Amino acid sequence: MKLAEGLNDLTVWFLALIHFLLALMAGGMKELNRLQSRKFSFRNMVSGMAVSSFSGLITYLILDYCGLAWQLVAAGTGIAGWSGSLFLDYLSLVAKKKILKIMDVNITPDEERSHSELINK
Repeated sequence: MKLAEGLNDLTVWFLALIHFLLALMAGGMKELNRLQSRKFSFRNMVSGMAVSSFSGLITYLILDYCGLAWQLVAAGTGIAGWSGSLFLDYLSLVAKKKILKIMDVNITPDEERSHSELINK
C-alpha cells in the first residue's frame, strides 16, 4: 500500500514534508561531517542541504509510487539525502539507460565510460 493512498490532502502533504525534512537533516549531517576536512561555509551548507532535500523528495515520490513499506521509504529518503548530488547523478544514469532500452538504442562504450566517470567523481 502506498503511503499516501486513501489519505486526505493535508496528510499527504504532511508526509511529503516529513520526508523532505528527513532528507534536509541528512544533508545537514553530511555537511557537518565534512567540517573535519574543510572550513565551514554557510553557502556550502545551504547548497548541500538544498540538493539533499531535493534528492530525498524525489526518492520519496519514487519509493511511495512503488508501494514500499514506510520504513523502506524513510530509509531511502535519508540515504538519498545523505548522498545528495551523487544520488541524483546515479538516478539520471539509471533513467537514461531505461529510456534508451525502451527506445531500443545502443550507446557506445565511450559514452558508457563517460557516464561511469561522472558517477565516480
